[in-house]
Amino acid sequence: MQSSIKQRSKAAATCVSVLIGSVATRFALLLVLLACVVLALPPYAHAAENRCDISVGETVSFLDPVEVYSSMQAARLVKDEFETTATFEKRLADAAFSFSAPILLRGTYSRKSANYDADNSRIVMSQGAWGRVGLIWEDVFAPGNKYGIEAAAGPYNHAVGLQSTERAIRTYMGSNAYGASLEVTEVLRTSYGVFDRKYNDHRGVRRQSFFRTWKGETTVGEHKVPGVLIPMPVDEARRSLSNLRVGILVKPRKPFIAEGVSYVEAKISFPKEITWQQHVIIADIICAVISNDDGGVLKTVDVAY
Repeated sequence: MQSSIKQRSKAAATCVSVLIGSVATRFALLLVLLACVVLALPPYAHAAENRCDISVGETVSFLDPVEVYSSMQAARLVKDEFETTATFEKRLADAAFSFSAPILLRGTYSRKSANYDADNSRIVMSQGAWGRVGLIWEDVFAPGNKYGIEAAAGPYNHAVGLQSTERAIRTYMGSNAYGASLEVTEVLRTSYGVFDRKYNDHRGVRRQSFFRTWKGETTVGEHKVPGVLIPMPVDEARRSLSNLRVGILVKPRKPFIAEGVSYVEAKISFPKEITWQQHVIIADIICAVISNDDGGVLKTVDVAY
């Protein structure tokens, strides 16, 4: 695998040189850029098998989901109302060649979902360590959405939030019908995630059945959240536990990206008015990857469906 990565990196560097020196048309430059993106992606998995091909001890690099989404967005993967279906489908087929390689997307590590078991010299980690960021999937994929994808309301989807940021826009004085007033902060929240599919039987399941995406070696907490065990000496754990990295290995598929906007109204108990922009990469989820701060893989977690 290392030789393959080196070969692709060399090819990517050559590709970038061609891009910089090119005086071709804007469309031609876009095609070259898409090729550069593909060459730069590490070949982590066999595309036909959707098999997690990352091993413990290997060193990996995580791709920024914002940059990946932006690259896909630049290729115009959503049909324009002024183009024919035939033209769009051809463009989408060309994009599929560029974007269907498995990629390792960086996620957000939640320290509160990982604890050290000193008696057994190991980390006990629940799926919340790499899956705590939330998105409102049913708002992105509302009934009749243009992407042709169905999502379940609530947590009944095989999907992972990757990162979320907030920016305060302004503050103002708000009041309710009873005359109570307080300062409200207007916030813009921007989130990125990856969506695979909804549960096959999402209706009427108990809370313990929410957690169906990942294979676990153990269960954590009263809700029996799937968890994994990572052997680690106490001195190393003391240094590393707060600085672990997480990511999701995925194989993007058509229509590749989706977006939606949700709104959260301010309340006396929650004085924030939120405009929530949600950007989603559509893909087959292959596995979760946990590494140390240097990218050394400590654990991979396969999907359970």
